[in-house]
Amino acid sequence: MGSFPASFSWPKKLVLATQNKDKLQDLFYLLQDLSTELVSIGEFTQDDVEETGFTYEENALIKARHAFQVTGLPALADDSGFSVHVLNGAPGIYTARWAIDSSGKRNFRTGFDRLEAEIDGRDCTTDYICALAYVDNQGEYTFRGIAPGFLDFSKKDESGFGFCPIFVPTDGNPERLSLGQMSNEKRRSFSGRGRAVKVMLQSLLQSSKA
Repeated sequence: MGSFPASFSWPKKLVLATQNKDKLQDLFYLLQDLSTELVSIGEFTQDDVEETGFTYEENALIKARHAFQVTGLPALADDSGFSVHVLNGAPGIYTARWAIDSSGKRNFRTGFDRLEAEIDGRDCTTDYICALAYVDNQGEYTFRGIAPGFLDFSKKDESGFGFCPIFVPTDGNPERLSLGQMSNEKRRSFSGRGRAVKVMLQSLLQSSKA
């Protein structure tokens, strides 16, 4: 787990363990400077693996291991969520499930409303957390990125996927724009996913110098 070992060799082809088009677009963008061919697990199978872990890292590893087993290629997966301080870290790894409406369909407006009701006017300080897991035939490595911020429910009509419309990162964001109000390029750098990729790439750079 953790940092890549000395002289780690980044693969020439990597499978991304997601079929979510928004996540794929983010990862393709964030990894574009690496000399590697990126493919989606969707090119090999339409089956999803059940996320039974209790941490972001455990769920990311479950997805990356599944992609590696199915394709035989080095695999990268992520798991992310929002950790609201006054809710003791909830919804956390269950963030997406908070957006399931009464019909059983995913509706993020339902998630906004539930979060607002649970917080009930209290402090909205929240961390956007993302864990990346890399798996190949030599090892398994995880990396975590954290974007501190807060939830602003007045922005829930902004565009953006997931909970991005209401999450406002605080570091380096004096305009207090939500992720939904940012350009795609800016959003990707401010998100938890962007922070996690940055941590992973820093580890990759350090391994190449060892």
